[in-house]
Amino acid sequence: MAGVRRVGVEMLVSSLSWQLVCFVAEEALSHLAQVRLGLLGVVLLAALTVTVRARRTTPAVGTAVLFMLLMTQA
Repeated sequence: MAGVRRVGVEMLVSSLSWQLVCFVAEEALSHLAQVRLGLLGVVLLAALTVTVRARRTTPAVGTAVLFMLLMTQA
Protein backbone atom coordinates (compact mmCIF):
# COMPACT_ATOMS: atom_id res chain seq x y z
CA MET A 1 0.00 0.00 0.00
CA ALA A 2 2.87 2.38 0.77
CA GLY A 3 4.30 1.76 -2.70
CA VAL A 4 1.04 2.73 -4.36
CA ARG A 5 0.78 5.86 -2.25
CA ARG A 6 4.38 6.79 -3.09
CA VAL A 7 3.77 6.43 -6.84
CA GLY A 8 0.63 8.55 -6.51
CA VAL A 9 2.54 11.30 -4.70
CA GLU A 10 5.34 11.22 -7.27
CA MET A 11 2.81 11.50 -10.10
CA LEU A 12 1.10 14.39 -8.33
CA VAL A 13 4.40 16.24 -7.83
CA SER A 14 5.37 15.58 -11.44
CA SER A 15 2.02 16.86 -12.67
CA LEU A 16 2.18 19.95 -10.49
CA SER A 17 5.73 20.74 -11.56
CA TRP A 18 4.73 20.35 -15.23
CA GLN A 19 1.77 22.69 -14.70
CA LEU A 20 4.09 25.20 -13.04
CA VAL A 21 6.54 25.05 -15.95
CA CYS A 22 3.69 25.54 -18.44
CA PHE A 23 2.31 28.47 -16.46
CA VAL A 24 5.68 30.21 -16.27
CA ALA A 25 6.32 29.63 -19.98
CA GLU A 26 2.88 30.97 -20.95
CA GLU A 27 3.33 34.03 -18.75
CA ALA A 28 6.80 34.75 -20.13
CA LEU A 29 5.65 34.32 -23.72
CA SER A 30 2.55 36.46 -23.22
CA HIS A 31 4.67 39.22 -21.68
CA LEU A 32 7.13 39.06 -24.60
CA ALA A 33 4.26 39.11 -27.09
CA GLN A 34 2.69 42.10 -25.39
CA VAL A 35 5.96 43.99 -25.33
CA ARG A 36 6.79 43.30 -28.98
CA LEU A 37 3.35 43.21 -30.64
CA GLY A 38 1.00 44.93 -28.23
CA LEU A 39 -2.60 43.79 -27.99
CA LEU A 40 -2.41 41.84 -31.26
CA GLY A 41 0.30 39.59 -29.81
CA VAL A 42 -1.77 38.81 -26.73
CA VAL A 43 -4.85 38.07 -28.85
CA LEU A 44 -2.88 35.76 -31.16
CA LEU A 45 -1.30 33.96 -28.21
CA ALA A 46 -4.70 33.51 -26.57
CA ALA A 47 -6.14 32.17 -29.84
CA LEU A 48 -3.22 29.77 -30.15
CA THR A 49 -3.70 28.51 -26.59
CA VAL A 50 -7.44 28.03 -27.04
CA THR A 51 -7.12 26.20 -30.35
CA VAL A 52 -4.38 23.91 -29.05
CA ARG A 53 -6.38 23.02 -25.95
CA ALA A 54 -9.49 22.46 -28.07
CA ARG A 55 -7.42 20.11 -30.27
CA ARG A 56 -8.15 22.03 -33.46
CA THR A 57 -5.00 21.59 -35.50
CA THR A 58 -5.66 23.74 -38.56
CA PRO A 59 -6.47 27.01 -36.72
CA ALA A 60 -3.68 26.31 -34.22
CA VAL A 61 -1.09 25.90 -36.96
CA GLY A 62 -2.30 28.99 -38.80
CA THR A 63 -2.24 31.08 -35.64
CA ALA A 64 1.21 29.78 -34.67
CA VAL A 65 2.64 30.59 -38.09
CA LEU A 66 1.14 34.10 -38.06
CA PHE A 67 2.40 34.68 -34.50
CA MET A 68 5.89 33.47 -35.45
CA LEU A 69 6.03 35.70 -38.52
CA LEU A 70 4.90 38.75 -36.60
CA MET A 71 7.35 38.09 -33.74
CA THR A 72 10.27 37.75 -36.17
CA GLN A 73 9.33 41.03 -37.85
CA ALA A 74 8.78 42.98 -34.61
